[in-house]
Amino acid sequence: MDEDPAFAGISVHLWHNAGEEIVESLSGLLNAGAMGSVLAVLTLFVFLRRIKPSLVIGLAIPFSVIAAVGFLYFTGGTLNMLSMMGLMLATGMLVDNAVVVLESIYQEARERQTAPRQPSTAQAR
Repeated sequence: MDEDPAFAGISVHLWHNAGEEIVESLSGLLNAGAMGSVLAVLTLFVFLRRIKPSLVIGLAIPFSVIAAVGFLYFTGGTLNMLSMMGLMLATGMLVDNAVVVLESIYQEARERQTAPRQPSTAQAR
């Protein structure tokens, strides 16, 4: 600012720099989200006892978050604390709904006494 004559005689005093706090807050939020994703996949594996469905749901978590952030970017939205909290809530709902649908698939397969990927004899005819 010393080089520009339009700013001659103006001095700037920095009262508080919130940039560092914001970066720390976002870093903590990112770490918490990553840890939550890992714990969600581990919990799914413990209860479902199947690695493939747990990994599919685990891969859906980052894919959906990246898609939502991309949507925000292309529509001109901002990634602030409120939108990030909404993303976390939506991620929890994604995992919850995925478990419900997966359990329904396995229950239907048990009732028909077939493996989930094998068609029943009634459908094959």
